[in-house]
Amino acid sequence: MNPVEITAALKKITALMEQQGVCLDICQGPYPDDIIYTFITEELFSQEIQKEILPGGAWHFIYEEFHPNDKRDIEKNTHEFLLHWFSRDFNEFCSGLAYEILTADDRRLSRDAVLKKMNLFFDAFETFTDDGYNIDEIHFEFPEPEHGLGHAEGRLKYDAVMENGRSYIMKGPINCTCSAGIIFGRYFIL
Repeated sequence: MNPVEITAALKKITALMEQQGVCLDICQGPYPDDIIYTFITEELFSQEIQKEILPGGAWHFIYEEFHPNDKRDIEKNTHEFLLHWFSRDFNEFCSGLAYEILTADDRRLSRDAVLKKMNLFFDAFETFTDDGYNIDEIHFEFPEPEHGLGHAEGRLKYDAVMENGRSYIMKGPINCTCSAGIIFGRYFIL
């Protein structure tokens, strides 16, 4: 099939799937239509599911559970971490920090200890303004088949404004490390 035919076939097949209560969720797309069409016809259709769906319900399959996109997971987790940082919005419920954090000098700190240190830093300033960052490199390694580490490296810059209006320019390299191979896993090294 040519690209136009694949797009039409994909629309038709997903509409038929939805009529039968089977949905494919794509969390980190978009992916090319031919990739998704091939996935549905060659992989998804071979999955066994229960025959009965509760009235009004549907079976949801997530593409990335079959084909993890580690690079996008790492990038997404790094963006979320930095957004929490710039908004100074970390608490005990934040999913962007592990329960144990390994520091750059190989010390292990509990999540609570790190949160206390972060909040002391945040309390010293009224707000962060003029923030920005770039992620220059993302890489990952899998010492075990299912689990690995991902690294995002780049630079950040923001102004930390004190209550008296004095502003300090914070800038420099960033290196965030998070779990890879687990969808939405988030373990960061500070």
